Amino acid sequence: MKKANKFLALVLACLIMTSILSGCGNKTDSNDDGNTDGSTTGSPEYVIRYSHVQGTSTPTHQAMEWLKSWLEEQSDGRVTMEIFPAGQLYDDSTEIDAITAGNIDMISTYISKLTTIDTSMQYSIAPFLFDSTEQMLDCFADPDVQAKLFKNLEAQGIKVMGAFYGGDVMLFSAKKEIRTPADFKGMKVRENVGPMSIAQYEAMDASAITVVYGELYTGLNSGLADAVCTTLDGVTGIALQEVLSYGLNLNHQQACYLIQFNEDTFNSYPQDVQDLITEGIALASEKELEICRENRENYISEIEAGGCQIHDATEDELAQFHAIWDPITEEYVPADWMETIQNFKANYQG
Repeated sequence: MKKANKFLALVLACLIMTSILSGCGNKTDSNDDGNTDGSTTGSPEYVIRYSHVQGTSTPTHQAMEWLKSWLEEQSDGRVTMEIFPAGQLYDDSTEIDAITAGNIDMISTYISKLTTIDTSMQYSIAPFLFDSTEQMLDCFADPDVQAKLFKNLEAQGIKVMGAFYGGDVMLFSAKKEIRTPADFKGMKVRENVGPMSIAQYEAMDASAITVVYGELYTGLNSGLADAVCTTLDGVTGIALQEVLSYGLNLNHQQACYLIQFNEDTFNSYPQDVQDLITEGIALASEKELEICRENRENYISEIEAGGCQIHDATEDELAQFHAIWDPITEEYVPADWMETIQNFKANYQG
């Protein structure tokens, strides 16, 4: 009887094993999730690690969340992104070294921050350089412009993929009302400092200083900095409206965040993945601008509700800034930069 039981158990075990092996052999047309349409929903083949310093409520972060979903959808799950916001991995003093070293795959950096590896990047924020936001974005996303203006970045292993709008740039003061250049006398202004920025503020008897974005709240509150030149979402992203009293809208600067890839990493992807990422970033740039425009009035309302009064410069006040800053732009921006940008503007159809 015992032998019969053992025999039956052995037969049953063989039947179970045969069933398992047969099931494995039938997975040719299905995936691990049971799909039978040939789509890939398992682990992605390519994971883009992306770092930025802005908050999760900013248009840049929202646009990159959109890009993540778009890449996953368009690639059937082959490509995805890991997004590290608000300086979780690298702040604005370390992210550039991280991208050149290959420690992160992609970053979005305020363009003038790149002066640490290419001093010519400061010229991108020369006041009154572009006629519109769209013109600025299209200029810095143009391959011919990139080849001429960003060749020093490429030499250091950075591939410029395009540009995001940084939002409306304004000047903000913690305590003193600001309307004309004379109002800046003696003030310490946090800017994305380069020789041209320093000259602009020195011409107003002020000084330009560097403060890490994440430390701006404390810096303005403590008096380390008296004022800041930044975007609307740059204010609300870390609640600077709580320590600011006055804002001045000159519409003098088109803020631009360059989307950068580590070149070796990007080149390691197959061509179809490269094309997908390139297309996605272009679409995400349009999405980011759309979000910026939708959010503009909300940002202003939030800033003013925090106790900061925003003043739109009059024609006379703008003329005073032009009189001081235009000669500095002519002095600092080299001829090849101006020629490249002016040629683009002359043929611009946007």
